Amino acid sequence: MPKKKIEDKNSPAFIQKPNPSIVNNTMQKTFSSKKFKEEKQKANLESKKREEQLQQLEKQKKILEKAIQVPTEKFTDSNSLDVQKQIIEYNESQGKEEKQHKQSAFKRLKSFKEMSIDEKLIYLLNFPKQLPPVPCIVITENQNVRGFVLEKDDNYVQLKLMNESVMKISLAKIQEVKMIGL
Repeated sequence: MPKKKIEDKNSPAFIQKPNPSIVNNTMQKTFSSKKFKEEKQKANLESKKREEQLQQLEKQKKILEKAIQVPTEKFTDSNSLDVQKQIIEYNESQGKEEKQHKQSAFKRLKSFKEMSIDEKLIYLLNFPKQLPPVPCIVITENQNVRGFVLEKDDNYVQLKLMNESVMKISLAKIQEVKMIGL
């Protein structure tokens, strides 16, 4: 007589099969990640900033519309008309100044290729201290010099050459400055 196998739920070989009527095919319902949360927070902050800016613009627009719609028939005195015109002009100029100020905050920076020779030398001289100095090629009338910019004054530039010597070059002789990528 064969023995019936009794499945013990505490047994390590026991595998419980899920009930097919209950099982849903999706394996994962939620997802969380620090990166995802940070991006979502940034997007929320940006949208709030945009909404605040829109609200401020709406307020300014309403103020200007009210100032423009003030009936001039009520004012019979010419001084009061002049005051009203000055108020409208002032409000309009304030709106223009704010727009100009906002545009100047996002000023486009020049690329290294677009800079003048003086700007390039100043850029290389004031390179961030956290980064290693950038070697460059200084092209003059009769030679090309490779090195690092050490110092710049009104007439000369000092370069530290690759062989550790220091060379002084006249600014008038420099035709081009190029960075070298290592």
